[in-house]
This record gives sequence, structure tokens and C-alpha cells, in this order.
Amino acid sequence: MEKEVKEKYDKLASFWDSVFACDENEIEEYKKSIKGDEWKEMAPSKKLFDACLSIANSKKVLDYGCGQGWASLIMACSGCIDITSVDVSKNAIKMLNVYKKLFNVEKNINAINIDDQWLKGEDSDKYDAVICSNVIDVLPFSISKEIIKEIYRITKANSTIIFSMNYYLDEEMRAKKGSDINEEGELFVDGILRLLNKSDEEWTNIFTKYFKLIKLEHFAWLGEKEERRRLFYLKKE
Repeated sequence: MEKEVKEKYDKLASFWDSVFACDENEIEEYKKSIKGDEWKEMAPSKKLFDACLSIANSKKVLDYGCGQGWASLIMACSGCIDITSVDVSKNAIKMLNVYKKLFNVEKNINAINIDDQWLKGEDSDKYDAVICSNVIDVLPFSISKEIIKEIYRITKANSTIIFSMNYYLDEEMRAKKGSDINEEGELFVDGILRLLNKSDEEWTNIFTKYFKLIKLEHFAWLGEKEERRRLFYLKKE
């Protein structure tokens, strides 16, 4: 990995670890509030919830860049028995391990804190499905391309791969927001890479080098008026 790319990645890893930080008092308070069905409300949108359900019957699933594990928990609570959930944030994995116990799905989810080389160590043709939410569009492009390539390698034939990502900032939106995006499509906020800005067509061209595009849905997070975020359903043939 080039030095400049490595620096961007390390800053991102540190940033997201701080985002997912949660002290023991907060964890204890959350434990007291759990009733058992909160997993149904964890997805940022109904379409993302449905995406999780669509692969919950797969034998072996990878949740790559799982964060605190909302997708993994939805799939596990819906019957998936073998989920590998990985993230570079130690704090995210720590919270996912708390959730696993609270929702009684400890045996279903193997939560792992990883580094940027983890995918390369996975066996080929291992997974039946992969979900990757808001990961490849917040990384340096060279790393994103490598992740897509490795996911192709580690998935079986006929596997379903789901990528969800942020919205695309066209020229008009950039002008309104005053967003400064470099030639590589990178948007930085306070020195942290927050968006790899590529259009639906650009991502489609990247994905279809490896996978067949089944469908592209647009969706909104709760509270957003327009469905501009992207949800790519892909198939490895």
C-alpha cells in the first residue's frame, strides 16, 4: 500500500473507532433497556432491512465493515446461523459482542476486529453471500477496488453480494454544498476522507467487471426526503 493511501486509511480507521466509542455506563444503560425485538429497528432504512432478509437464508455470510453489526444482527435474528462480521474498529466489534449476547445470537455471529489485509487471508470460494454497507465509498479508490476483487475471490458461484453506499454529489449539489472534491473523487472533511464520489454508472462499470448486476435500488435513511443512496444487488456467476 502506498504511503499516502496508508495514511488516509489509518486516519479513517482512527476516526471510525472514535465514532463507535461507547463507555461502560452507556453499555450498561442500554442493556437495561433491551426488550428483545429492537433488532427490527436497527437498519437505517426499510430497504436495507429487506436487503438483510434477502440473504438471511444463506449458509455462510460475510458482513464486511459491519460497524456495530446491525446487518449481522438482523440476519442472525432472522435465522442465519453462520455470519462472519468484521470491522477495523475495535469499539464497533466490542459493541457487537454486547449485542450478540443481548439478542441471544452469540453462536450465529463471529465478530472479528481486522486490519486492511484481512481479506487476503480468507479462503477462495468460502462465502455464499456478502453484505458491505457504507464501506467502499468512504475509502481510497485503490483500496475499494481491491476489496471488490477480493470479495469476488472469496465468494462461491451464484453468491449474492450487496453493496450499499452514500449518495452521489453531482455538480449542482457540489455547488450548493460548497464541497471540494479532488480528481480522484475524494471528499475530505477536517482531513478525513468521508466520500469517494462516483456515479451509479461508474460503480456499475466497476462491479460488472466481476459480477452480474441484478438490480440497483435507491433509498433514504430515516428522516431524509429523497431516495438518493444506492443499494446494488450483485450475483457472482
